[in-house]
Order: sequence, then structure tokens, then C-alpha cells
Amino acid sequence: MGNEKIEFQNLETLYGCRNTTYLDIGIEKEEFVVITNQGDFNRIVNSELCRPAIDFKSYNLLIGKKSLSSGNSRIDYELIKSENENLTIRIVFTQNMAQNAPTVVYNVLIPKRFESSNLKVEYQIR
Repeated sequence: MGNEKIEFQNLETLYGCRNTTYLDIGIEKEEFVVITNQGDFNRIVNSELCRPAIDFKSYNLLIGKKSLSSGNSRIDYELIKSENENLTIRIVFTQNMAQNAPTVVYNVLIPKRFESSNLKVEYQIR
């Protein structure tokens, strides 16, 4: 049967948050966490710009930081389920010519039905 792309949301598409690429989050660079409740979200995400009441009955939130060597134009995501029910989140960072080397934030709301799946995060920098 092969791999299957899974529909998903993020803080921008579901809750209208803006500029989440530059949220202040309380985790180290090059790490991610899976948040499963509102209390942890409120503790980890230190930004008044994005404070939604997340539907944690339906979703878990994967949120992380990635350091880049030049400016970032956009972040694209794919959520893929393999035949053995493992999930891969592919995160593609499209860079630009800016000379700054930002640390950017990414986020994906993962449907709860995949909560018991093994999770792998892959990065691509273009």
C-alpha cells in the first residue's frame, strides 16, 4: 500500500497565529517537544502573540527550533504515515539571501489518532 500523506493543521492555519516562526519558546535550539495539554503549552510558549486554547482532545502539538545558516523565506511541512503506522514529519526550510543566521520555530498539530505512533522528524534545507 505504501506511504500515505496525512492532513494536518498548525497554529497558523487552525488558530490564526501570526509570525510563529519567531515565537519565544522555552526549549533549546535544535530540539522539539510534543505538547499534549494546555498547561504545558502555556509554560513552553512565552508569546502573547499566540495564546490559543488548543483542542488537545483532538491534537498534540509538535513544536521545535532549528538554526539556519542564512535567512528563511518559508517553512513547508509534510506529515506521512508509513505502512507500519510510523509517522514522519518532513520540514522544509527555504532559505533566502539574507545574511542573518536565524533560529526559527516550526509547529505541527498532529491528530490524536496518531498518538501511539512512532514519530520521526526530518529536516530539509533549500
